[in-house]
Amino acid sequence: MKSGLFIIASAIFITSLTIYYIKNNKTINIKIKKISKYKNFFYFAIVLVSLVFFYKTGKNVINNFDIYFESEKNNIFFESCDEKVKEENYFYKSVIKQNYDDNFKNPYIPAGFIHVEGEWDTGFVIQDSNLNEYVWIPCTNKDNFEVPLLAKRYFVKSPFISKDYCYDVEYEDFILSALQNGGFYISRYEIGNEDENPVSKKKVKVWNNITPMEAIKISNNIYDIENINTELMNGYAYDTTLEWIIELNGNNIISNVEAGEEYYTGRSTPFNNIFDMNDNILEITQEKNYDTFISRGFYDNTSLKNNDYVMEEMENRFSMLENESLNYVGFRIVLYSK
Repeated sequence: MKSGLFIIASAIFITSLTIYYIKNNKTINIKIKKISKYKNFFYFAIVLVSLVFFYKTGKNVINNFDIYFESEKNNIFFESCDEKVKEENYFYKSVIKQNYDDNFKNPYIPAGFIHVEGEWDTGFVIQDSNLNEYVWIPCTNKDNFEVPLLAKRYFVKSPFISKDYCYDVEYEDFILSALQNGGFYISRYEIGNEDENPVSKKKVKVWNNITPMEAIKISNNIYDIENINTELMNGYAYDTTLEWIIELNGNNIISNVEAGEEYYTGRSTPFNNIFDMNDNILEITQEKNYDTFISRGFYDNTSLKNNDYVMEEMENRFSMLENESLNYVGFRIVLYSK
């Protein structure tokens, strides 16, 4: 609408100047007087030709301006995202070098939770009063063969993601807590929907058909407990968990879920007491690739029985818009000390 008004206004302005010039130019004016009976028609023709000319050329000019400004807008957006990647890299590199005690063998138990099974190196499981369960993921900032380094890793190149390195929406508090405490907890299961309440329990319908923004909001508000944070899984938590599973199990992490079942939590054999990371459903993470969120893992791929491809499938990454929801995408959370 604004572009059209600009073209018309420009046409009227230039046409008026043209007519003014003609009227005030003696040579041209004398010639026009000789055909005075056609004068009004002559001026009308000038206006008409001007309108047609400026409509066509003006429209192209406006389109070019629109393309230019849209391109500039996109460039600014991409640059801001790349800057976030740099900021996250700088933060991680600055804190990973600091000196931390090796606390990974002593998982802290948050207030209101109890230890129910497993040891620090086999899957230390805690449970709250509502029977929600979480598993300890030990980590360190040192070269230590007992536990994985807290870090992002890319096991395979994903054809669905335009840029290898993504940035996380939230990460600073999590990284500091994981390094200071020697680990963090993740929900033992993908988050289930129990009467519209998020739970980490076995044999509950997976909370799928949820957008990344909804998943973030739910994850941030699961507990109202002092000194405890819950968040949607970030890249560091996801990759460090995968590395922990690989260290204890090697490539022996084949899917064993029967095709055609509905999406329920705890369908596959657990590794390190963690269920469903090797099958069941994709999981939304806090990782962003420009304007899309990244979901990780794979779903219902029961034809995959070759160990050589297991890690490739576990590391598959798919992008989705912040307000997009899909039947085969759910989420998992991290729980850590503030």
